[in-house]
Amino acid sequence: GVIGIRDPIVGYHLLKSRGSLDVITFAGGARMPLSDIIEFGIGLSINMLKESDLTLAQSREVIDSASVNLSQVIPFNYNYQISSNTFTAVSAEIRYGGNISFVAAYQPEVALEKTAFADTVTFSDYGWSPELIDHFNQYYLNGIYNNLLVYPAKLSAGISFVPKAPMPMEINFEFTREKYSDISSAMYDDVNTWKLGMEYLAMRKTPVRLGFIFRQSAIQFISPESAFTFGSGMAFGNLQVDFSGRYSQVTYMYPDLFQVDGDVRTDLDTVSESRFDSRVTLTYGF
Repeated sequence: GVIGIRDPIVGYHLLKSRGSLDVITFAGGARMPLSDIIEFGIGLSINMLKESDLTLAQSREVIDSASVNLSQVIPFNYNYQISSNTFTAVSAEIRYGGNISFVAAYQPEVALEKTAFADTVTFSDYGWSPELIDHFNQYYLNGIYNNLLVYPAKLSAGISFVPKAPMPMEINFEFTREKYSDISSAMYDDVNTWKLGMEYLAMRKTPVRLGFIFRQSAIQFISPESAFTFGSGMAFGNLQVDFSGRYSQVTYMYPDLFQVDGDVRTDLDTVSESRFDSRVTLTYGF
């Protein structure tokens, strides 16, 4: 019966992360005709991940100090450094008849060394269910204390179709499999992602882009994520302006923030989290 995670009277929990992994990429490709209607292309990229500093912090904001019903958390401020690394990725494409393309790509597993510089991360399990305690020990704490940050190998395949229609249109489908089970088969499941998108030119040659994404979770107790995307663009002379948006929703379990004395339950609250992202890209041609 509690809506949201912030209570205007009692308080709320905060979990913040800060930092980003920057990458410099050099890429190239080649294409050649195999017949009058079949064309083959291949691509290669060299990706250099830069050394980065990341922060993970947890705290509890108490608004009413007289309240005893807000669940306890042990605050921490965990800082760590990620090492640099370089990896390559390859892709291939077969274009048939000028309006249909089959594509595939492969990115190997990438392991980055972690060096911690701060607090030991601990949790108070007061009022938590045994299931949640197991999840935190198995996934969260294991991920924090592991001396490696591993990105799984990724294999993608897709098809792009341009119908022969009066209104210019393109339809794309992509399937991606991330091999999380290679990191630890007992802890993680492989993640499958399905993407469907289309683009067509509306009046005045304005592109309209729509898409749908369905992505499974590597952690069993977290539900799959669904996302809708949209976008468009316009040209101003040599300047091309493109914008896009993404709305996603995911469901997971979390202990009750506002506990009732003497009520120790094995079940957890279901939290539905939504997120909206937007992006604007400027491209200028000389």
